[in-house]
Amino acid sequence: MKESSINHENTDFQSAKKVLSDFLLMNGFRKTIERFIILEEIYSTDEHFNVETLYSLLKKKKYRISRATVYNTIQVLMKCGLIIKQQFGKTTALFEKKLNTLHHDHLICTECGLILEFSDQHLEQIMRKVGELMDFEIHKYSLNLFGYCKNCSSN
Repeated sequence: MKESSINHENTDFQSAKKVLSDFLLMNGFRKTIERFIILEEIYSTDEHFNVETLYSLLKKKKYRISRATVYNTIQVLMKCGLIIKQQFGKTTALFEKKLNTLHHDHLICTECGLILEFSDQHLEQIMRKVGELMDFEIHKYSLNLFGYCKNCSSN
């Protein structure tokens, strides 16, 4: 197995590693090195990713991890709250790390697929106000805005 290239001082990864370890232990899953390698790759980037891209990256780095293991690990990571699945229109599902990330929304270019993240306190206030007006307790929300990025709109 290839030695990991990730800086192990990365506190987000260390926290995620503990969450995964505890989850596996509490739910009777085996603690395999493959699960932690996959987690490490995910927590080494701030980019959105799909499962096939992650699998290709692992293969490129010479890890011997099956596609099925990657898919199964993604399910485990979602269940323990370490990643979140995003569906931006009709595209393949994308994932992003979730631990220690602030709420954010997305701008998605429908031409080139660029994803920009943003956060706005005014939107948060509007969501709370809508919940109050409708007598509805909002636990979470997701806002995805679709259009054209600067490069695509000028073409």
